[in-house]
Amino acid sequence: MAKPKDLYRFRFLNTPSRTIVSTSPLIRGRKSRYSRDMRHIHNLQVLKARRRELRKNPTSEEEKLWWYLKEKKLGYKFRRQHSAGGYILDFYCKEKKLIVEIDGGIHRTKEAGQYDQARDKYFTGLGYKVLRFSNSEVEKSIDMVLTKINSCL
Repeated sequence: MAKPKDLYRFRFLNTPSRTIVSTSPLIRGRKSRYSRDMRHIHNLQVLKARRRELRKNPTSEEEKLWWYLKEKKLGYKFRRQHSAGGYILDFYCKEKKLIVEIDGGIHRTKEAGQYDQARDKYFTGLGYKVLRFSNSEVEKSIDMVLTKINSCL
């Protein structure tokens, strides 16, 4: 027979509005105020210093794309280095639930590809759309990148 704690966890994880708890790498299985409410998957305190560090030291490709996304130049507000569910996103549009990622050379390894697939599956399961671009795409054909982003908006 299962203990009351196990029954709570089973019921909690199978509630459709709270399925997020079972998939989030930072808040999985916790019984805290963060795991009870989906709105608390965004900008967790534990990632605040890392987000700040990434904003202060962007790659040249991130700087280039940010110049086109900031200040609602495409008609929607974008945030950069926004965290959601234990992951830090390069760019995020809350209104359209759109995530834009720029992949550098490190993303070409098998392990990184599997990690990116799991990450994309997690976000698509939550109803987000994920767009991925390579550094070379941003550097060489920014117009094509902006066209793809605009078509998703």
